[in-house]
Amino acid sequence: MFTEQDLLTLSNKPKITDVSLQLYADFYENHLCNKIFEYELENKTHQKVNLQFGKGDMCHLLGIHHIFKGVKNKKEYAGESGFQKIKNGTVTFDFLKQKNNPIFKSKQNRILYFPFIHQVLMSSTVLLFRNDGLTKIDADLMFYNQQNGIFFHLGIVKDNTGNFYSPITFYDRNNNNHIANQEVIPVTSKSVIDTSSFSSRPQNTVF
Repeated sequence: MFTEQDLLTLSNKPKITDVSLQLYADFYENHLCNKIFEYELENKTHQKVNLQFGKGDMCHLLGIHHIFKGVKNKKEYAGESGFQKIKNGTVTFDFLKQKNNPIFKSKQNRILYFPFIHQVLMSSTVLLFRNDGLTKIDADLMFYNQQNGIFFHLGIVKDNTGNFYSPITFYDRNNNNHIANQEVIPVTSKSVIDTSSFSSRPQNTVF
């Protein structure tokens, strides 16, 4: 079984027997939540991006909402409730297979590639996203990188206050047709602010 540290340096899709959703939840909580990923961009509309991940975002980023589509109590497996069900071992790979195996199989790559979000945050190209009708995604910005022929996409949107951004989707593709001919925004600086404890001075790490 892989460790959280292993997930930080993946170069290929892990085998389903080497990971678990609980491991992914711990990884997400420790390496993505309680942090602000700060980017300075050369764009008038999006000059400063303060990106935050919430526990309630994880299930949607995994894509497991597709597995529970049409299920009467589907809200139990979304948001923070869904996150807690992953943390306590209620929602596992086997559980998802039992709920809807055909959909699980169609989303399995997306789920297994989930830890690559961190690598996209550390090293990516940022695009001013324009939906050309190839997808239903309505993102303000798209972060992407490519590894071993796989394109990883992280779509984010600005919140209503205009001060922070939130993730709305993460997925993989074996082609770049969702991002071809999109406007690239130069990134002038990047840093991570640890907000896990405001009782002490937040730690700012430039990367």
